[in-house]
Amino acid sequence: MLRETADRLKACLRECDTVARLGGDEFIVLLDGIDLPEHVTVVARRILASLSEDLKVQAFPLSLGASMGVAMIPVDGDRPDDLLKAADTAMYFSKGKGGNSFHFYQPEMNQLSQDHLVLEGALRQAVLDRGFQVHYQPQYELQARGLVGFEALARLELPGLGRISPAQFIPLMEDTGLILALGEWVLETACRQGQAWQARFGVPVRMAVNVSGRQFWQGDLVGTVQRVLAETGFPAGQLELEITESMVMHEVGKAIDRMACLAGMGVRLAIDDFGTGYSSLACLQRFPIRTLKIDRTFIKNLGGDAAAEAIPVAILALARSMRLEVVAEGIEQEAQLDFLTRAGCALGQGFLLGLPMPPAEAEALF
Repeated sequence: MLRETADRLKACLRECDTVARLGGDEFIVLLDGIDLPEHVTVVARRILASLSEDLKVQAFPLSLGASMGVAMIPVDGDRPDDLLKAADTAMYFSKGKGGNSFHFYQPEMNQLSQDHLVLEGALRQAVLDRGFQVHYQPQYELQARGLVGFEALARLELPGLGRISPAQFIPLMEDTGLILALGEWVLETACRQGQAWQARFGVPVRMAVNVSGRQFWQGDLVGTVQRVLAETGFPAGQLELEITESMVMHEVGKAIDRMACLAGMGVRLAIDDFGTGYSSLACLQRFPIRTLKIDRTFIKNLGGDAAAEAIPVAILALARSMRLEVVAEGIEQEAQLDFLTRAGCALGQGFLLGLPMPPAEAEALF
């Protein structure tokens, strides 16, 4: 794969240009005699297009992509070390924006890079100190408005930094691998809390817990779930693990095997953010899942927009035919709730029904 990447990079350049591998999967391209940013843009787009084409390695298709940073001489420096540092900073800025893109270095990126390092250090310390909290967002049966269970969500507030949005800390923890430790702690905390509520109130409590891509593929998810259920006494049938479509579509066969192990233990499996990923119906039929969660993007315009109603209605029909339960997330307006109830959606959650809340507030709902 690295050799093919190098060949594709060389094919995008002139004889006078230089391409080198710095180490790992990092390459450097040196464009000679180019002074205008728009000329660099042409080359960068050519490289992105070349690397976006799948390649086969021993008959296995691989999807490639690249995050690129650009530094220009002399505006960004005239010494090699300064130029490399500037290009590296811009590259990480591209990664932070989702990757498969390029950005020119800007001085303000240094502050962003510094903020990134500060936050990463704070996250590492928060994992060590158990500084995270788990909040619980209630899920209701929509017809009878009965409490069914909760989705467990990690929350973080740091001294000097205030409340950190999950949209900020989750991607960074994915990149650094810290998500493995956090995910295991959230799972254990949620199961322990669910078991305590069941024992106190004498009613079954479903607990939904998100699984990250790293947890699913790199961690010992099956072993971790077995251990947590044994240690907490929480019933496997009351635990629902939420997995996104895109997470399991790269290696479908292996994903099905792993999901089958979890389902074999009695754990419920849900496809989260359904409709926003890449799953085919053929694959969906093979997954041992029990629940589809309709993504909030398909909920926000319900209650008056006929075109917006088509997708949720189709998902509900599909779920009924496959005997799957449906949870609508992101319910924030009465019109959305009314439409989903009339359409036969079984379960729902959202700010209208209840915010994510600390355990003491969630307990009051019983």
